Amino acid sequence: MSYLRAAKVHHKDPDAPEPNSADLTGSHGPFRSISADVDPLDVSPCIRFEVQNGVYKPRYVPPIPFLVMDLLLAFGGGCSVNDNYTGLSYVRLWGGNDKQMLDRIFLNAEPGTIVRQSRTADYRNNSPACFSKTSASVMKAEGKPMRATYKGRQQAIATALRYFQRNAHRSGIKITEAEYLAILHDAFALLDATHRHFHAAAA
Repeated sequence: MSYLRAAKVHHKDPDAPEPNSADLTGSHGPFRSISADVDPLDVSPCIRFEVQNGVYKPRYVPPIPFLVMDLLLAFGGGCSVNDNYTGLSYVRLWGGNDKQMLDRIFLNAEPGTIVRQSRTADYRNNSPACFSKTSASVMKAEGKPMRATYKGRQQAIATALRYFQRNAHRSGIKITEAEYLAILHDAFALLDATHRHFHAAAA
C-alpha cells in the first residue's frame, strides 16, 4: 500500500518523491522471488519476479503493472507462465475456471479482442508496451485464427473479490471488501494513466 500511495502522489505532482520499487519486493504469495531491477532495454525501473515453478526464467514488468498483479492476488490464487516454445510467453493468474491472461487485464481487452505479444520484445518482458490488441478477424485474415475470449479486467476484479470473500477472514489484513475494491480501482486508474500508449483500439 505504501507504493500505491507514493505513486499516486508522484503522478499528481512529479516533483514529489518517486515511489520506491523495493516496497514491492520480497517473496510472498505465488512468487518464488521478487526483486527491484531495471529494464535491460531502457534502464527504467522494473520488478523481476519468478513463479513457484522454478523451471521458467524470471519475468519482469514495470512497478505499477506489477502492483496491479500483486493486488489482484493479495487474497489467494496462483500465478503461472505459459511458454509456447516459439519465443512467446504469457503470464496467467489463478487457475482452472478462474484462469486469466495477465496481458488482457493490463490492456483492458474487450470480449472477442485478441492480445498479442510483440515478437521484437524480450519474451520475458511483460510490460503492457510489449502487447497489442487486435481483432479475431484480423488474425483470421493473417491465416492465424485464434479463439477469442471474453475474459478481461472486469472478470479479473470479480475473481479477486471472490478470493477476498473466501480468504480475507484468515489473512490478517484488516480491510473491508469495499476498501479492497477501491484500492483495485485506484491501482487500475494509475496503470491506465501511466501506460496510456497500450490502449490503441483493435483494428
